Amino acid sequence: LFCLSRGSNTPLTKLKDPLARCLDGSQAGYYFQKATSKEHCDSWVIHFMGGGECASKDECDARLEQNLGSSRYWPDSVNFTAAHDDKPDGWWDGYEQSITQDWGLYGWWLLDDSNKTNPDMHGWNHVFMPYCSQDLWSG
Repeated sequence: LFCLSRGSNTPLTKLKDPLARCLDGSQAGYYFQKATSKEHCDSWVIHFMGGGECASKDECDARLEQNLGSSRYWPDSVNFTAAHDDKPDGWWDGYEQSITQDWGLYGWWLLDDSNKTNPDMHGWNHVFMPYCSQDLWSG
């Protein structure tokens, strides 16, 4: 069972599949936060980070040295609660404004384990899939 085990930080899990790579060749990964209530062990929120694909060599080259093109810039763990003051320095450089000021605008609140911010899905399993491949995710 995946259920009923959640700490304050959600660890990064790097994928083992050799084809699951970021633009720079580093391993892609995800953050998985387990459900906190028994009745939601089978309930999931899976958030695919947006980013926009690079459409030219210059755009792609520029992203090789940032989180949009490399998992080397991702933190080892994150805290998805709405209180953003505990985020590590450099947390998603380039996305700091959208995360800290526009949490709900981009759907980040869906990963929040706070009953106040996310009353319907706070106790669910939460998965955050960072974007680093620079191909197009659509759906």
